Amino acid sequence: MKKYFTLAPIFHDNMIFQADKTIRVYGKCKKNIEVKINFLNQEEVIKTNSEEFVFELKAEKYQDKGFSFTVSSKKQVETIYNCLIGDVYLFIGGRNITQSLAMSSKQEDYTSFDIRFLDLNKQNQWMVSGRDSIDQISVLSYLFAKNLHQQNRIPLGIIVYGKEDENIFSWSNKNVILNDIEMKNYLNGVFQLKEHHLARDYNFLKKHIFNFSVKSMILYQGENDFQHFHFYEKALSSMIKSFRMEFKDLYLPVHIIQISSFENKHKNYIASSEIRIAQSNLCADKSKVYVVSVVDIDEKDMVSLNKNILSQRLVKLVLEKQYNMGKNALCPQLFSYRQRAGQVDIYVHNNFLALVSKSGQKLGFYYTNNIVDFYPVRDVLIENNQISLKICEDAKEIRYAYDDNPTCDIYTSNGLPLLPFKIVLDQAS
Repeated sequence: MKKYFTLAPIFHDNMIFQADKTIRVYGKCKKNIEVKINFLNQEEVIKTNSEEFVFELKAEKYQDKGFSFTVSSKKQVETIYNCLIGDVYLFIGGRNITQSLAMSSKQEDYTSFDIRFLDLNKQNQWMVSGRDSIDQISVLSYLFAKNLHQQNRIPLGIIVYGKEDENIFSWSNKNVILNDIEMKNYLNGVFQLKEHHLARDYNFLKKHIFNFSVKSMILYQGENDFQHFHFYEKALSSMIKSFRMEFKDLYLPVHIIQISSFENKHKNYIASSEIRIAQSNLCADKSKVYVVSVVDIDEKDMVSLNKNILSQRLVKLVLEKQYNMGKNALCPQLFSYRQRAGQVDIYVHNNFLALVSKSGQKLGFYYTNNIVDFYPVRDVLIENNQISLKICEDAKEIRYAYDDNPTCDIYTSNGLPLLPFKIVLDQAS
């Protein structure tokens, strides 16, 4: 039958819409036709004036009873069945996102018809937990959905998109990146644009889901960005801003998963450490950007075994920041420092529980007086959430957990690691 309109691929049976946010239903169409939507108690008709259409409907409350909606023209009717209204989470990133349940040590051990998965890498069909096989679904997204649903019983929609060859520039808006002179010169000069797949993944999401409303975004990447770590923070900040503009949600919560610990024969410790610090620098309640750290977990355990610790930390953070359940789910992070003769006092924030040394030896702190040779700080005092280091008076820099596979020894009393940091000391002090 001749089609007068086509719904975007995300609109399929068993889908979940985001509660309490504008609902958009969209697709391709012929010009100058009338298209109508019947969605629960809402009905709208539009006259198309281009080859694309968008219905913007009022927000709906949570609904765990399945319903259908129809989009129709004079000669065509499309019905989407068994929909729910709940919370929708977007998982994007690299190989730690794409690792499937089948390729992990985990098995599906929790099911609910209220949990639905959509893997944009593989198909456009929503998979229902407990009814469809989800072996190829991202293991991290499965563990997250399981742990979150056990806590709040709200219908959950999980959308996953990842590429193993991604990088921060593949998620970026091309126009924004090339309007920045420094990044433009870098991409055009040192490397060819095609090597970075500039805007590839951004454009894919723009085509498929940017009109859709989501609860928040979980980003797990950075492993492929060592060669341009010096632009990473600027590019990541730009990416978040662009995504929020496309989603029409300027305060869309973003959860960044910090790259994990790993052994690296090439010793890129500066690059990996600077990327972790860049990720930490964007963390702020005011901007609704949060960091979940797994710097204390070796990547071999993350990839080959499971991501259960990560998913638990992520769920606790989501529960605190988006459902007002719990507290102190953020990792402690450098806030400020005070320098005086032979001593530096370090203050942390985000988590105000007492800091403790896991080993009892207060390891992981290093200082340098020439930016070449680094020495462990032997005299460390920890009181509540303040750390005092006794160092030589000509020290130029202090680092904590600054390595590919760092020593992470300082934790909060609820088991969250202190985020890596670097302090360039004021020589005038």
